[in-house]
Amino acid sequence: MLRVIIGTIVAITAIVIGLYLGVVWAFIGGIIQIITEIRADNLNEVNIAWGIAKVIFASFITTIIIWPGIMLASIIAIKK
Repeated sequence: MLRVIIGTIVAITAIVIGLYLGVVWAFIGGIIQIITEIRADNLNEVNIAWGIAKVIFASFITTIIIWPGIMLASIIAIKK
């Protein structure tokens, strides 16, 4: 029973961290970074490219964090 609770906590933590990094930091942060750089007086192409890359790879970042977390939680929950 304790393994199931710990596994659930690990899974929920992985989902929350993955969604935060993928949606808030990468997707929304990337869009804000692009808009900020376009509105700036000095255009910095590297920051614009970095913002575009963050938006493009947002789902990959989310997946790469959530998937191993859920796999670890499954291993913890079902291991006897």
